[in-house]
Amino acid sequence: MDKWDNSPLILASLCGHKEVVELLLENGATVNRDTFDGARAIYGALTDEIRDILLSYDIDKAVDVNQPFAAHISGLLQKPKFTTADLIFGSVGFGSGLDIRVHWFVLLALTELNNRGECAVLHNVDINVVKIIIDHLYLVTIDDKLISKIDFRQLKNACAQLGLDELIRYLEVTADLNKDLKERVKIRNDYQRKLNQRTKSKLKNFLKDKILKHKLIKHNGVEITPSEKLQLIEGNGADVILKLDQDQVIKGEENTLLYYPAHRSILSRADYYETLFKTAASPNFAFSDEISIFTDEPVFDPENNIINLNHFESHSDAIPVISLPIDFTIHSNTYDEVVEQLLAYLYHDEVEIKDDAMAIDLILMADSLLIDRLKTTAAVSLTQLPTNKVSIYEVLTVGWLTRLPRLEHHVAYILAQDLSKYIKEREFKKAVKESSERLDVRQEFDSIELIDDIRYFLGKKYHIDEDADDALNAMFTRADYVDQVAVNQYDRYLNSIDELLEELGLKA
Repeated sequence: MDKWDNSPLILASLCGHKEVVELLLENGATVNRDTFDGARAIYGALTDEIRDILLSYDIDKAVDVNQPFAAHISGLLQKPKFTTADLIFGSVGFGSGLDIRVHWFVLLALTELNNRGECAVLHNVDINVVKIIIDHLYLVTIDDKLISKIDFRQLKNACAQLGLDELIRYLEVTADLNKDLKERVKIRNDYQRKLNQRTKSKLKNFLKDKILKHKLIKHNGVEITPSEKLQLIEGNGADVILKLDQDQVIKGEENTLLYYPAHRSILSRADYYETLFKTAASPNFAFSDEISIFTDEPVFDPENNIINLNHFESHSDAIPVISLPIDFTIHSNTYDEVVEQLLAYLYHDEVEIKDDAMAIDLILMADSLLIDRLKTTAAVSLTQLPTNKVSIYEVLTVGWLTRLPRLEHHVAYILAQDLSKYIKEREFKKAVKESSERLDVRQEFDSIELIDDIRYFLGKKYHIDEDADDALNAMFTRADYVDQVAVNQYDRYLNSIDELLEELGLKA
């Protein structure tokens, strides 16, 4: 992968190198990672011939929603952006080329291991066996060439102890040389998709049982103690504690503190936290004193380039606590359910948005944490949910604050459906005025986005196309193809809008 997460196959497809595409596919390449915008190689194929080749290898046209999640998990193994691994297998000593760095919580969540001592099953086998198993756990496509280098019985025994029977079954099926190469590729692609789903399901259970159940609530402004810190991270491999000061966001919850164990490797799915952790040593960056511990011995093991979690057992006061950067008033009944949906997204890529209030909270939270994908997901949910707990004008304001035109269009659609009701409201006039002020330097006859959108949806409502190709077609559209009653109603609404603009001293 390059720094934009483009695989060799994607680049070969984009550049039209047919022979390279065929060579990569014949040697096991799959399109199982997306670029940041979620496009698959098939969308960017330079020629129809390359597109047909990709299709023959069952490269699905549909964008796989698992890919950003899978890319992050595999990136923790293949391209870590900062040190978060806390276990090492293979040769001791950073840079030997034979060592594999992993996260204890990944083994805990995805295998049947229950304590770090049981990791001996991976210390006592060939390093290539370890690599196959670890690649599988981190959603990395297994290199077929490795299979021929190992004692398969050793791999089978290790998988049995780890509870990875599905990996053995998959390898046995794909090892059948009588199968057509393309058929084996199809089997692998299908397996990879199912593996992504299984991984998400296991991480969902891990979040529920090992993270959320450990939640700590402190009242009367009492801060967490070192012993409570240790209890919070016990048995889940957490390396950081997430804190929420509820009196900042919930009326009536003064002096209530909320704590969750967490993992920096997962929190870094949010660009805010990735930047925080990568620049921890900077004296000018927030929370640097709390997080810089990961660059210092004995927490950081420079010889092996891993984090020494055992240090926290004897120095629990050193366990860092970081806060959620939230500066808005919560709309949901309880803040913890919103935070837990945020964690659900980060840990297993799924959210359950039950109402408009939660959708608004997640949009604002995702915007604060720089998680564009979650922000978009919550915005889509908001446009599909009834507006019960949050006013449409607040939805509009949030759309403006978080740069989501989708929400402005959604509100304009609602307003256009019952304009006779809304146009009389003080909040409507305020929204129009605010929309007019969104241009830095507004000329006298500049358009007002909210008004333009309302006019557009009014036209849709009454089946009138004011943007016809020419004036004659527009005239015919209004006079001949539309019920005249609808035309009259449409014109009355336009006049009402013009009168309102004149009242507000606006021209658009």
